[in-house]
Amino acid sequence: MTQLGSASRPLQVIAFAGVPGTLLVMLAPRVGVTPLLVGAVVLGVATSLWNVATTLIVFGYVSPTVTGRSTARIFVGFCVGMMTGPVVFGLVVDRLGDWTIGWGSLLAWQLVLVVLSRPLRGWRSGGRTA
Repeated sequence: MTQLGSASRPLQVIAFAGVPGTLLVMLAPRVGVTPLLVGAVVLGVATSLWNVATTLIVFGYVSPTVTGRSTARIFVGFCVGMMTGPVVFGLVVDRLGDWTIGWGSLLAWQLVLVVLSRPLRGWRSGGRTA
């Protein structure tokens, strides 16, 4: 039995890393192209790290007999999000004529992830130890 608390810190750092990237992209129309490029890179790296981190965490917390299915579910979730997210974002921008709601929503979700990824004391898994 293991606690997920030890994996919470890297997830919290990754969740928070996307916040400045999103802010830089949001501010780009007011401050220029360079912050947009930096923000896009930071946001892309933070997003990719979620996939890597959650997959590695699964290796340590689930039984070897379900590791393949567990990591596949994570990957499918990320792929579906990567396919639908830009479409929904674009529809919001098209309907409202403004980027603020889309980027503000992303920023809000990142802050929610920071809170949700705090150490989860008492959560136990029946899988192998990390």
